[in-house]
Amino acid sequence: MLKDYKTRIQSRWVQLSLRQQLILILWLCTIPISAIGSAAVWRQAYVQEKYAISRSTAFSMATLAQVMNNWLNNNQAYLQQLAGEPSIDSMDPSSVQAQLNRARASYPEMELTVYKSNGIPIASNAKVPPRATATDTQRRLQSIWFTEALTGKPGIELWLRTVTKTTCLSQSTAIAQNNNTVGILQACIPPEYVAAQSGVATRLKMSETGGSTTQRLNLSGGSNKGFAILLVSKDGELLRLDEQGAAVTDNGTLVKAALVAKGPWGPIVRSINGLALSRDNSGQTEDHGYLIAASRLNREFRLASVTDKGTAFAEIRQVTLGILFTNLLALLISTLAIARITKPLLSPVDAAGEALRKLSEGDFAIALPSPPNSNIKRLYSYINASTTQLQAYVANVAKNAVNNAQISEAKHLQSGFLVKDLPRNKDAELAAICIPAYDIGADWYDALELTGGPGSQTDHQQRPITAIVVADVCDKGIPSALYMSVFRSLLRMSLQQEWQTHRDAGASLGAALNVVNRYMAVTHGDTCMFATAFVGAYVPDQGQLTYILAGHEPPFIRRAGKPASDPQLERLQLSGPALGLFQGATFQVHSCPFHPGDLLLAYSDGLPDARDGAGVALGITAIEHLLGNLDPVTCTAEDCLAQILAVVNQHCGLHEHFDDLTLLSLRAVGGS
Repeated sequence: MLKDYKTRIQSRWVQLSLRQQLILILWLCTIPISAIGSAAVWRQAYVQEKYAISRSTAFSMATLAQVMNNWLNNNQAYLQQLAGEPSIDSMDPSSVQAQLNRARASYPEMELTVYKSNGIPIASNAKVPPRATATDTQRRLQSIWFTEALTGKPGIELWLRTVTKTTCLSQSTAIAQNNNTVGILQACIPPEYVAAQSGVATRLKMSETGGSTTQRLNLSGGSNKGFAILLVSKDGELLRLDEQGAAVTDNGTLVKAALVAKGPWGPIVRSINGLALSRDNSGQTEDHGYLIAASRLNREFRLASVTDKGTAFAEIRQVTLGILFTNLLALLISTLAIARITKPLLSPVDAAGEALRKLSEGDFAIALPSPPNSNIKRLYSYINASTTQLQAYVANVAKNAVNNAQISEAKHLQSGFLVKDLPRNKDAELAAICIPAYDIGADWYDALELTGGPGSQTDHQQRPITAIVVADVCDKGIPSALYMSVFRSLLRMSLQQEWQTHRDAGASLGAALNVVNRYMAVTHGDTCMFATAFVGAYVPDQGQLTYILAGHEPPFIRRAGKPASDPQLERLQLSGPALGLFQGATFQVHSCPFHPGDLLLAYSDGLPDARDGAGVALGITAIEHLLGNLDPVTCTAEDCLAQILAVVNQHCGLHEHFDDLTLLSLRAVGGS
């Protein structure tokens, strides 16, 4: 029989088309696996969500309970403080009334009343004061809040005021004279103010802002979806702390234990009061289709949260629907894809092979036929993309040959900006080097002698002034190099012109940098480019170095011939911002002694930023250490640069320079 069954299945199978066979196989494989996988995912998600909800609910309830307890304790402390006032414990009706009236101004929602120990009121700031009838007095003497206060304990209870037929949250404390209780001070707070005054309303609003559900559970109104925060007395009375106004007590019905027990809230209230609490006075349960969490406030009340399971696990339901929809969509798409794959693939594959042969021979004139299906279309698109990329590559190689030649020429032209033959005279010794990070750099150095000048009759007797520049344009590459070429030429020309005008090192440097800064900021400000610069002038006749440091790395001076107690290494002071940023920028001209044997090192930020293979920068400390160990007597300007380059190369190893590196050293050698 089993053999006949297999035979019938095989007979039916061979009668199906290839498309039908593939679709059937897809369904037989996908549907069971999808169902099992979805069930496993849903189960795991449900367990995790349930645990997360339990923890979140426990935390929220602990927070709300703490907020509520703090408020009740603060109220109780206020009552005790007020009961100790001389105007209260005197039990003089006029004095007590005056004090209660003053308290009403500070706590308008709190109605205060002072009773004698026999339950008769003597003063109250309530709009409708309590009555002194025998019946009312007897009710007070039998109430929890009154009897507890008489024994010296804090009294608290939901109290029905017979005059107004309204309920309030009543707290009370004893009034003592000579350790004897002579009266009771009662605070009565209407239910609609409890949530706001205690801070529970604020915490709920913060929770809702954080993404929690805002739908309210209203069993009395027929809505069994959402959540509620309840204050439940042990007698079964109920306050809705998540609601406002009359909804807090459902127009007074929820503060009547008999009505609550018979109404839709009855099972919930019984579950809350019957819930066994742990050592931390909290507990959780699932009952009547709701998740219930409760915390004990005191002997009379429990604070509880109630959320229907549908709302609590709404995210799980959405995840389940999402998984189901995704699986059905995947099955539908797969079925449609298989339904399209029915034609033979040999002809399209042969066409693809022929196209690849032509590509291997360098023939890019390929004309592929229309693809019969998505798989072949993808293959054809890869071949077409390869053809396009190969054509672009060939064109790019040809273009790069031209670009590389142009860059090489630009590099050659830029090298002409750097002074090859540095000024040499009997007063100053110079050495400089510039190593670009790319083929074309944005750092540069310059040096020139400033001699002569208008109005001077002793020019032939004046020793030449050596002006030096080390500058760095922001960023690297060709744009920065173009900016540098304009900057360098303008600065050199300005230094020469201003010297001819002023024939004073400080005035010339200041005027030249102001001209350069203003021109670059106005003319090229829209490029958002700028340059930092150190511009100095060694005046041997005065034995000093005059300089401007515009946003650049501060150079070092290695002093010679100073006592060991004096600093041997100094850094120059900043004069102002980088050049080309602000049209109205000003630059302070500084001067410092510079005598024979003193050695100046100016550099770009490529020196401290030189990186090793791990990306660690060389840093300023290494430079200071090297300069501090130089012998100022024997070390020449070129020796200084050689030693610094050795340290940089040792630090960087075989790795390329992180940034352009420019160094310039100036040594005062003296002369006669």
